[in-house]
Amino acid sequence: SVPITIRDCSIQDSMEDGVHVEGEVTITLAGSVIQHNGDYGVGLYNMPHTTFTNCTITGNKYGIGVLYVSMAGDTRPVEAFYMNTITGSNNKVDGNSAQNLIPEQGWPARF
Repeated sequence: SVPITIRDCSIQDSMEDGVHVEGEVTITLAGSVIQHNGDYGVGLYNMPHTTFTNCTITGNKYGIGVLYVSMAGDTRPVEAFYMNTITGSNNKVDGNSAQNLIPEQGWPARF
């Protein structure tokens, strides 16, 4: 798959996820503000490889969710040991109304 980069963007006011990524793709989010979205600021489904750098994710229902969607269609957080597909530094993820990070464990140090 072709790597995707979202850089220096403002993504806001979606009724659903601000950024919705599915499958084994590689995505970089850098210097972007993702806010005021109705569900996840960033929803990562079925293990995309994702790098976050200098992003602010706030004011959404959920900040970042790393989730698995089964063949039956149910969605659940991945286990913490699967979090090796996420890297990042110097991000601000707070002020989201339900939860900032899903799952709560397994995030890179100094994310």
